[in-house]
Amino acid sequence: MSGYGFTTTGWYAIFDNKRSPRGVRQLPVEAWSADGQALVPNEEAGRLSAARSIAGFEQLMPCYRALAVIPAAPGWRVRQVDGEDVDILDVIGWVVDHDHNGLPLVAVKSCQGAWMARIDDDDNLTLLTPRDPDDNTAESG
Repeated sequence: MSGYGFTTTGWYAIFDNKRSPRGVRQLPVEAWSADGQALVPNEEAGRLSAARSIAGFEQLMPCYRALAVIPAAPGWRVRQVDGEDVDILDVIGWVVDHDHNGLPLVAVKSCQGAWMARIDDDDNLTLLTPRDPDDNTAESG
C-alpha cells in the first residue's frame, strides 16, 4: 500500500496536482454517499464533496482502515535504516487496523508530527520491544 498510511474508510483519492485546487495530490475518503460516491474534504466549499466532482480527480486507492488509535506503553521503538544512517524513533501509539493488527505510530521530531511505520512492508524498519537495546547500527535486527 502507498500514499496515505490510513484513513477511517480504508480509501484515499488521488488527484492530478496540476489541475486540482491548491495543487492537492491526495485526500482521504472520509465517508461514502448514499449512492456510493467517495466523499473527501473540500476545503473551498467547507464540506465533504464527491471526489469525482473535484478538478483533477484520477482514482481511488486502498490503504489501511483505522479502527482506533491507542497509546503505546513506554519503551517501544522503531529502528529506521537509511543507508549508513540509523534512527531510533519512539512509538507513541498503535493504529488498530481493520484486521485488528496493531501498527506502530512513531513520533517525528523534525516536523512535530507522526507517521505509521509500515514494518511489514519495509525492510528498513524494525520494531524494537522495551527489552531490546538501542543499537544504532545497520547490522542489527
